[in-house]
Formats: sequence, C-alpha cells, structure tokens
Amino acid sequence: MLHPLEMKYRRIPKTSKSLQEKVLKHKMAVKFLLTAGFQENDEAIHMDQLDHNRLREGNASIEKFVQSLGASVQVDTQFDPYA
Repeated sequence: MLHPLEMKYRRIPKTSKSLQEKVLKHKMAVKFLLTAGFQENDEAIHMDQLDHNRLREGNASIEKFVQSLGASVQVDTQFDPYA
C-alpha cells in the first residue's frame, strides 16, 4: 500500500466483481488484510485508522513470502506509510 493516506486504497468494496475475483475469493488474502489492520463489514473491507507499523510489517511479510518462492521483489519506490 504505497498511498495509505488515500481512502480509495484503504477500502475494498465487496460488490466489486474484479476485487471479488482477485482478492476476496481467497480466504487467506482476506485474513492477511484483517491482520494488517483492515476491518470487515457487510459492504467492504476497509482501514479507517492507519497503523503504520502494521502496514510496514505487512509489506515486509509479502516481500519475504515472494522471495521464499524464489521470485524477486521489484519495488519502484521504497514503502513509506507517511508518503
């Protein structure tokens, strides 16, 4: 999440067909988002209050997992939850 201050990146509407197919159908992806500080209601998975440490840890965990699969992590910008 490179732009955590922008609300459009902190809300995943459950009605979005694209997001249902790419994210919401994967139970572990939803669990990861909840662990990273998102909350769930009937309409969306959202993050009302930022927890910069949890976002940073979540980002590091994804990078570590991708690397454990033998892939490289290419990041255009350094993750900064305050950006």
